[in-house]
Amino acid sequence: MMGRLLLMRHGKSDWNADFETDHDRPINERGERAAQAIGLLLKGREAHEPELILCSTARRTRETLECVRAASAWNGVETEYLDALYLAAPTRAVRLLAEHTRRASVLMIVGHQPTLAGMLALLTGGNQVTYPTAALAIVDFDEHDWMEGRLRGQGTLNALIPPRILASG
Repeated sequence: MMGRLLLMRHGKSDWNADFETDHDRPINERGERAAQAIGLLLKGREAHEPELILCSTARRTRETLECVRAASAWNGVETEYLDALYLAAPTRAVRLLAEHTRRASVLMIVGHQPTLAGMLALLTGGNQVTYPTAALAIVDFDEHDWMEGRLRGQGTLNALIPPRILASG
C-alpha cells in the first residue's frame, strides 16, 4: 500500500474567449481534447482512480476536470474546489495536500503553472520540469509518509504524461 498523487495542469485555455478576469478564462477545443485523452488513459485503471480531487476554482481547471471525469467515468468521486489552489505558491500547495492525505490513498490535484512544477520539485526533491497544459504527473509515496503528511522530498515520480503523446491529445 502507498499514497499516490495525480497532479494535472488545466487544459489549453482560450485567450480569444469572452472573459472578464484570468480566473474566468475557459479552455479551448484543444484543451478539451487533451483533458479527454488523459481521462481515457486513466479509465478503468483502479490504482489511478482518486478517492478525493482537489481542484482550483478557476474556470479552466473546473472545465478540465469535467472533461477528465466524463472520459474516465469517475462518477461520485469527492471533489473540493479550493480558491487557495489558484495562483498558489508551491509550498502552500504542498501544505494543502498534506492536510488531505489522511482522507485518501489516491488523491488528484487539478491546478496551474508554475504551482504544479514547483510542487513536483518539492515533492520529489528534483528539479523543475516543463509542465505542458493538460499534462499529468503521477507521484508515489510510502504509505507512512503519506498518512503523516511528510511529503517534501519523499515522492517518486512514476510518470509525467503530456497529452500530445496520446492519440487524441
